[in-house]
Amino acid sequence: SLARDALSICKARVVRDRGSMEYLEKWGLKGEIAPDPVLAMAPGFQSMGDGDLLLVNIRPWQGGLPDTTALAAVSVQERCGLEMIAVALSDEDESIMSDLRSRGVFSPSCIVRIGGIEEARSLWSRAKAAVGMRFHFCLISALAGIPCLAVPYDPKVRFFAEDWGLPVWEGKLPSSFPGIGLNRSRIEEASERLQEVFSRVLESLLAGE
Repeated sequence: SLARDALSICKARVVRDRGSMEYLEKWGLKGEIAPDPVLAMAPGFQSMGDGDLLLVNIRPWQGGLPDTTALAAVSVQERCGLEMIAVALSDEDESIMSDLRSRGVFSPSCIVRIGGIEEARSLWSRAKAAVGMRFHFCLISALAGIPCLAVPYDPKVRFFAEDWGLPVWEGKLPSSFPGIGLNRSRIEEASERLQEVFSRVLESLLAGE
């Protein structure tokens, strides 16, 4: 395949989940797993989770999953009594959530298009819980210590949720959600792992190995 051919000429291969690692092994290629580089932003998301907002991220997808995610968010809002804010990480997120709101599927008080890290920190600092589809939305919520219900439109989201202990949407709202956010020590361990792997890979590349 094109992906295998491209990866075969790489001197180093670092992937972020076991699903991707299984592909490398199937193709007879070496590699190792490291957390997503977004974890480097972890220090800026400490001591959050005491706000009064429910953050919701929905992206376009087939099979009615955007509508299902919106309804899941409504269930969380009704359970927790939080103000709902729709969080777009792309223009297509903003478009689909605007459509869902116009059709009355859910009713966020506003739709916020995140344009940078400072804006993200400010918004997540006011959050109490989150429901989301996109990988990086779930990751940022985890970094901020915000309980996040992951809606796995793609295996990478499920792998992340399972590896990090996030609740996963399986057709109904988990009875324990929102519960508490991710343990800070787990984030620190992952950040150290990220630094360790990339330092080692960089050293090997510079040494011409």
